[in-house]
Amino acid sequence: MNKFEFKEKYCLWAIVTGATNGIGRAFVEELILLKFNIVIIGRNQDALNELSKKIERNNLKSSPLNLDLSLPSSIDKIFEVTDKLNVGLIVLSAGFGNYGDFVDNNLSDNCKMIDLHCKSRMKMCHHYGNLFKTQNRGGIINLSSIVAYQGTKGAANYSAVNAFLQNFNEGIGMELKKYSVDVLSVCPGPVATGFEKTAKMKFLFSSSAKTVANAAIKSLGKKSTVFPGILAKVLHYSLHGLLSRRLKVAIYNLAFKFLVKA
Repeated sequence: MNKFEFKEKYCLWAIVTGATNGIGRAFVEELILLKFNIVIIGRNQDALNELSKKIERNNLKSSPLNLDLSLPSSIDKIFEVTDKLNVGLIVLSAGFGNYGDFVDNNLSDNCKMIDLHCKSRMKMCHHYGNLFKTQNRGGIINLSSIVAYQGTKGAANYSAVNAFLQNFNEGIGMELKKYSVDVLSVCPGPVATGFEKTAKMKFLFSSSAKTVANAAIKSLGKKSTVFPGILAKVLHYSLHGLLSRRLKVAIYNLAFKFLVKA
C-alpha cells in the first residue's frame, strides 16, 4: 500500500515506545514520512524534546512521555493520555538485553526484562487490541529477535522473553485478523544501535535500524513475521524446518558466539 493508504488504514496517531534511539527512533523517522502524529515514549527527556520538535517541524503533532515502561503506573499513564487521541498503530520497541551466563547476571535485571518485554507489552496489546477491535482497523508492531527461535548461551533470558513475544504475537494476530487488525512480529539479527552497549556485547556484523523499521512498515498487513537483514533471513530460512531442534540450536549458538563478543 502507498503512504496515503497506510495512513488511512492506521488512523492519525501512532505510539512508539523506545522512541529516542535505535530501532524505535528509526520507526519515528519512517512515521514522519508517512505523516503520522506520534506519541513518543522514552526515558531521556532531552532526546524526547529534540524528537518532538522534529516531528512538529514537519507540521505534525507529538506527545512526548518520559516513562519507565517496566512500571505498571507508566502503562496506565499512556492509556490516560492516548485514550483522547485517534490511535490506530502501536510500535512496541522498548527493551534491553544482557550478556553472560544467567546465574552470573543480576536477577533483578532479568526480572525487569520480563516486566518490560512481556508484561508491559501484553497490557498494551490488550488495551489497544480491544480499541482496534472496536474500530475494525489498527496495527500492532512488536519487536522481537531472531533468538526467539532457540535458547541462546549467554542470552538465556533474552531469548526466552523473545520466545514469549513471538508466540504471543502469532496468537493475537490470528485472533484479531477477523477484525481487520494487523499484528506483526519483527525478528532482526544484530542491529547497530545502543543495545549492544547496554547488553555489554559487541556485534561483528549488523543491520541498520532504518533497515529494520522500513522492512516492518512494508510488511505490516502482509506478513505475521518479518526477518529484516540478510543475516536474520539466512539463519531463519536456511535452518528452520530443515534440521532437528538440537542441531539447529547448536548452529545458532555457534553463529551467536562468532558474531557477538563480550
